[in-house]
Amino acid sequence: MRWYIAALLVLLAAAGCALAEGTDKELDVRNIKGNTLTIESTIRSDLIVHGEVKDAGTGEKAGFDVLVHPPTKKVVAEPMEGPLYLAEGFDQAALVLRNEPEEALQYWTYTAANEKIATVDGQGVVHAVSPGKTTVTATAIDGSRRHAKIAVQVAVEVTGIAVSAKQTEVAPGKSLTLKASLTPEKPTEKGVEWSAACDPAMEEYVKISKTGQLTVRKGCPSGAVRVTARALGALPSAEVTDTLEILVR
Repeated sequence: MRWYIAALLVLLAAAGCALAEGTDKELDVRNIKGNTLTIESTIRSDLIVHGEVKDAGTGEKAGFDVLVHPPTKKVVAEPMEGPLYLAEGFDQAALVLRNEPEEALQYWTYTAANEKIATVDGQGVVHAVSPGKTTVTATAIDGSRRHAKIAVQVAVEVTGIAVSAKQTEVAPGKSLTLKASLTPEKPTEKGVEWSAACDPAMEEYVKISKTGQLTVRKGCPSGAVRVTARALGALPSAEVTDTLEILVR
């Protein structure tokens, strides 16, 4: 099994042998690339490896102690419903990740597929740039090449809604179509949820459809029906609604 050891070393020109704490076995750590020492061994993780590196030119030495971690097998993004959702007023969010097994190094590098839509910084915070869909990739730094891709959507949120109708009266046995106008006109989510409230004596006669059509059955007593439209494309923390009163008589 190959174990990857991340070490911040000043001198990385050459290396000798290192001794794993808890064992008398010397490990060959001559294979150095960048800031990563690769040890070919079957030693268990959570051992301290002691060693030193030497500058091939000056002969200067520097010692090091590093903890052996198992390689990452899987990068997991914390569960979320749908993509990571960003919008004006909620334009950044931090990724929540973990590597499996839990003894693996818990550090990542980040890249954004389309920085015209969203960017990601070195701490895993995603920033909205413009409306659209893209992905962010988090890669384990231990050399295992394991990664996770997170879908990101930068949305245009609904900030206002207005309910209107050609008339504000309806007779029993008739229907009336209501309209909901959204601000801005072209949000990412255009859905509207309709509801109607009235006197208990009127409830069995009054019905509002999913498209905003108010139907009043014959025999309905006179009274007021309060029709409300709620924008589904608003931020979760915002309740964007409007109500219009319709008289039945």
